[in-house]
Amino acid sequence: MDWFVETGDVITDDLMVQVLRELHENLRKRYPRGSASLLLIYAAGSNSISVIHSGDCVLGELDTHDGIDWQTSPHTLANALVEMPLKDIAQSPTRHLLTRSFRARGFELPDIVKLAEFSGSLVLATDGFWAELSEKDQARFLGGDQASTATDRDDRSVLLLRISFSDHLALVMHDKSSKNLYRRTADAQQISTP
Repeated sequence: MDWFVETGDVITDDLMVQVLRELHENLRKRYPRGSASLLLIYAAGSNSISVIHSGDCVLGELDTHDGIDWQTSPHTLANALVEMPLKDIAQSPTRHLLTRSFRARGFELPDIVKLAEFSGSLVLATDGFWAELSEKDQARFLGGDQASTATDRDDRSVLLLRISFSDHLALVMHDKSSKNLYRRTADAQQISTP
């Protein structure tokens, strides 16, 4: 994230993949058994967003009825051979087996999705959120009721992000987002939520 904010280079999808490849080379030496899912979004001054993802974190768009229209699919064994709705992937025991992630043994190209003419609310979620909570519990969680869904299960981190391109790019992190997130932006030195 620090590189992303501090670079003077024009950000492109190819540059992001190149930087991820370089980071991977360094991290794999320090964490030879490590693995992580990643979901990065990059919104420039135009009405488009690049989504770079690998693993089981997913991106959704919050609709007007507080439902979530999922825009990406996780990289799991459950949906490796055939496309499946997220709710069906959630029911499969093979959803825990990742077919692609940011792992030490070798760099794998992430998927890149473009959202053109976008303005609205995005949901960035871990598998504990999209797979283990019902749609009703997801809505409650986004409304701030995190205690009623607390268990010893998968991490349920979620970021609700409002993006507007009206006159200029505006990003607003919803105050009901999970508290264990780290974000850094070009217009703020460091914003971290414990």
